[in-house]
Amino acid sequence: EIYDPITCRLRLDLDFQANDEFMAHEDAICDDGLLVSFDSSLLASRSIDHTIKLWRLACGDCLRTWRLPTNISAMSFFFDVLAIASASDIILLGIKSGAQLATLKYDAITSMTFFSDAGLLLTSSDKDSGQIAFWPPTVGGRAEKSTPLPSSTPVILNASSLGTHQTRLAECAALLPLRRQQNKTTNHEHNAKKSKLSSCKFLFIPKKIANPVLEISLEFTGRSTISRSIHFPQGNHSIKIISAATSNPNDSWLFCLSSDSHLFAFDLQKNDPPHILNLISPSPSLSYQEGTTTSTTRTTAARQITGLAVHHHRNHIATFGDSDILRLWKP
Repeated sequence: EIYDPITCRLRLDLDFQANDEFMAHEDAICDDGLLVSFDSSLLASRSIDHTIKLWRLACGDCLRTWRLPTNISAMSFFFDVLAIASASDIILLGIKSGAQLATLKYDAITSMTFFSDAGLLLTSSDKDSGQIAFWPPTVGGRAEKSTPLPSSTPVILNASSLGTHQTRLAECAALLPLRRQQNKTTNHEHNAKKSKLSSCKFLFIPKKIANPVLEISLEFTGRSTISRSIHFPQGNHSIKIISAATSNPNDSWLFCLSSDSHLFAFDLQKNDPPHILNLISPSPSLSYQEGTTTSTTRTTAARQITGLAVHHHRNHIATFGDSDILRLWKP
């Protein structure tokens, strides 16, 4: 279902929803099984029966249906390709043709994202105590000759190449690229062939709060380094697990959701301690510490929170969970 972020009501200006016709799978959709394209025109959804559907959001039409024989750990758009990560490889599906364009062999992928400014696919893996791989584009494919595809030979970053301890890259919850600008339209040939970018930055979000968030400077032709480490508060949250993470459109805030339904809001332009939103306490509130003073604002409802998302064009955050209620926040 598609809702208006201002009124929080079902969008009945979309004819298919006004006629009670909705985008649906035959089986339950995975908790993290929705992915919106960069121009907000397409939606990819995956269900627990290994089915992936591609929808056009303006009309609710199902454009493609793929049934895969394996579990899916992550998916990402890559120009006109939908990249699907399984236990042992990355499957590249053509959006225009619906064909399987290529398969890239790579083990134990836990997270995957597309850096549109540089035309790079970024993946994290638990392989060999933790690796980050970036896949530059190459033009070509069996079904779509002009469609850029990720290179079959990625560049590998491991803990030693970043000058850090091995265990710090072992478990990744998410990779978030830090964008130079917002790209509403994408020129495939420019990004795939003529990009003048020689470096980019992205955030490595750990699974365990005991480990810091790492901002990594990625040099395409040289050694990559950790620009800074962002630490979670110590204490009761030191061994919790990060279940989801996202940043706002201009990359000024980072939001991390823990397994005990605490939302950590980091101001990436400052080094202040994060704001902490407790979503399930008896009197839930947003609290943060300034010196020895603790400030408290805002309230929400209890129940386990399992995921969050950010609106790409507005400063809004959505949270959802066991209560079957989606809540929209303006931080």
